[in-house]
Amino acid sequence: MMTASHDLDDFKTEEESSANSIRYRKISAIRRTLWWLGLLLLSPAPAAFITEDGVYSFFRSFPCQMHVESTADPQLLPTLIEKRIVITLSLGFLCWIMCVALSLFSPQSGALSRKQRSKRILKRIFITIISFIFLFTSSYIYILLNIGIDLYYHPIPV
Repeated sequence: MMTASHDLDDFKTEEESSANSIRYRKISAIRRTLWWLGLLLLSPAPAAFITEDGVYSFFRSFPCQMHVESTADPQLLPTLIEKRIVITLSLGFLCWIMCVALSLFSPQSGALSRKQRSKRILKRIFITIISFIFLFTSSYIYILLNIGIDLYYHPIPV
């Protein structure tokens, strides 16, 4: 009788660990998708350091072509393009914030071997370096564009 109860406890533990494993894999897939999507959305920032004109010309036609009347303010088109870039960067930040939130509340994976731990550490170092570069450049461009947009709508009186 004691063995039957003991076997049931083992079965529950195995069932719970199997459910945690499935949940961990699903959350990991969502987290990886959010990280890559955030990386894609934050990519205009490092690209702006290489070719600012290329980024502006891309966002002039993405997601749809922008046409500004000739009677409009000549600074309106760059400001609208900057707004598109700021929205894109904001969505990238949001994806990465959601990725961090999922990392904090996701169940942990099982025990790892020494080789798996060393691979995971190297992978995390690489991800951290890439994330830092993208976050730093995106934050810098985000601040500059927000200042430019604010100066367009609220010019400094001379």
